[in-house]
Amino acid sequence: MTEHCSKWLDDPHLSFLIADNLVNAVGDPDVQKIRRHVMDVMDLVDYCNAQTEVIRAGGCAEGFRIRGTDVDIMYVDKLIKVVAETPKNVKMYVAVVRLVLSPDDPPGYVKLAVLTPSAPLQQIQESTKRVSGNYFLSSELYVRWHQRLNPTGVLHGPCVLDRTMHGDYDRAFCLEYKDWPACANEWIERKRQHGWPSQKLVRKIKNIGCHLMAIGSKKLHVYLKEKLQNARRLITPNSFPISNPEEDFKVLKSSRRDEDTVYGEANIDAALVSEIIAKTQASPSVAVLELELKNSLTRETQRNLETLDLDILRLRRFHTLYQLALIYLNISLKKNTTRSRYAYIRKAFCYLHLVRFSDISKGNLTLATAYYCIGRFDSALDYIKEYDEKLGEDRGCIHSPICEGVVWFDQQYPHSFCGQGLSIMEKVSSAASYDFAVYQSMPLIPMEIALEVVMMKTTGSILTIPPELYSGFLKVLCYTNMGNLEMVGIVSVILNDILQRTTKGKQYLAYIMLGVAFVKLGNYEEALRCYCLAHIHKRRLAVSSQNSDRPEWHTRTSVLFYIAQMLRSLIPV
Repeated sequence: MTEHCSKWLDDPHLSFLIADNLVNAVGDPDVQKIRRHVMDVMDLVDYCNAQTEVIRAGGCAEGFRIRGTDVDIMYVDKLIKVVAETPKNVKMYVAVVRLVLSPDDPPGYVKLAVLTPSAPLQQIQESTKRVSGNYFLSSELYVRWHQRLNPTGVLHGPCVLDRTMHGDYDRAFCLEYKDWPACANEWIERKRQHGWPSQKLVRKIKNIGCHLMAIGSKKLHVYLKEKLQNARRLITPNSFPISNPEEDFKVLKSSRRDEDTVYGEANIDAALVSEIIAKTQASPSVAVLELELKNSLTRETQRNLETLDLDILRLRRFHTLYQLALIYLNISLKKNTTRSRYAYIRKAFCYLHLVRFSDISKGNLTLATAYYCIGRFDSALDYIKEYDEKLGEDRGCIHSPICEGVVWFDQQYPHSFCGQGLSIMEKVSSAASYDFAVYQSMPLIPMEIALEVVMMKTTGSILTIPPELYSGFLKVLCYTNMGNLEMVGIVSVILNDILQRTTKGKQYLAYIMLGVAFVKLGNYEEALRCYCLAHIHKRRLAVSSQNSDRPEWHTRTSVLFYIAQMLRSLIPV
């Protein structure tokens, strides 16, 4: 057995194979660093308040994106002040707790004496216990108080576990102590065989302080060694991940970019774009989006951010503006007066014009769709042309399918945009290509393919269309309304070519759009053939997704009903 093990370790081919598969599973180290950095910048916007600080922990904080794993988050209560000595003047309306070190407490654990039990904070009033005439903060009651704020959350050790459609979130609740407690000095003084963390980092951690997590100790039948391990784990130092993010990111920014590393830079760019769009909400509200927009602008003006951090904030802001524009267009349809309708339309178009500078497809094609829907076909063609010209430069793109979540880039992209010192904003404005997204809750789409939105089951559903395919389809509609059937015929040939390189999951959309083009040209036989093929591909998708609530696709008349509805959408109102 030993001989076989040594052969296994000495096999370079097998070692590289395992290493490559690990990189594919957990990500390249540079990719993890940029994911971690983007997440830190985005958290500045999402959790911008004076009451709570949010710190991610675990694999998510390290940049890992492994399916099925939970997300560990620490919520730091900034309204409760932790002190080591009782202040001379304690104001009763300020929540203050004092560290109490008892000889009977295990290493790493402290009691928190509540100096202001009558402070006007519910978490203090409902989590305080009186013991021998003194008031102490109960870790169990403190966690349960936070659980009551989230009815769907369940107790999971010292945390509250929240299961959502986006995954599991393990939320821990902590207090911040600005200094380093004496009960945790063992961690500072311990010997480190491998030199990590460095003494410089250890001193920095000690100067910053730590977080105290609400968890009681188990003193019975526990060895001293296990107690020390718990102390290291439960009193969590600030900025204490597997590696040092601050130093990692400095190395990442200063690394040399030459011909051999442009693909590494391209991978980092793709990871950055993917991380920013990953938090896009399917059904956002105006209040949430406007608050995010306000927080983003506040962070940009109040902090001296680096160029990359500014680009990350601005890219995220463009996504927020895009969703707000769609909501405003949807609101304008429900307004009764011309004045109020015009106000929302004007604001939406202003936002969409700004969004154009964050990519080559989403802003231009959304503007083109909006202009088409209000009958300004020349303006729609102008913005379609801008997208086509960018695509025609053949410099490569970063492709961002919204639902699939796999961001990839063309072979030309690394050599066209990487290794030249370009900022991420300069890159994405010339190379980022997003799928055209239609939200069921706020649809902006031509009536000729609106049936696909109507057939969505939930309000949070999203219909995504490859931008090149949608660009050709919009041109067919614009030229038809302008009476230029010759151009409709030319574009229909281009659509047929695009169909050949469309992925299987989107081929039904390509056949629908090609069928619409044939109807506009009066070729109804070819249109019916395309609609039949669209039904076949759509049915395969419905069956393969194992949706038990879609029995209509299994009936013998489903094809007739589908085609009839398609043709009905082409009848002028």
